[in-house]
Order: sequence, then structure tokens, then C-alpha cells
Amino acid sequence: MQFKWELLSKVIDKIETRGTRKALARNKMAVAEVNKRLELRKFLKIDGEVKLKSVYNFTSKFESEQ
Repeated sequence: MQFKWELLSKVIDKIETRGTRKALARNKMAVAEVNKRLELRKFLKIDGEVKLKSVYNFTSKFESEQ
């Protein structure tokens, strides 16, 4: 049980870093811009609305060094 709390603490510490907050804000702004502009969605060949969760799922597949 102690391990779970230590792991949760490390995750929260990572989320609270300035760099992580900035990256999350950039993703959110990019998704909002793509969803707002039809021309941009056409250029990117995206049919429907982009969801922030799908962006996070995609980016989570990459290691931080990549």
C-alpha cells in the first residue's frame, strides 16, 4: 500500500512542474485552435473535432527524450 502512495506522490510532483504545466497548456491551446478553424482541420486532413484526451493518448506513447 505504501508503494501506491509513493508512486502517486511522484506523479503529482511531475505534473506540478512548470514545464509540464506549459506543455499541457500548449496542447490545450492547439486543440482549441484546430477545433475553431475549419481551414486548419482541412489542411491537417482531420474530419471531426479533436479531443484533448486523444492528443494526450498520442503523446503519451513517446518517451520524454524523443
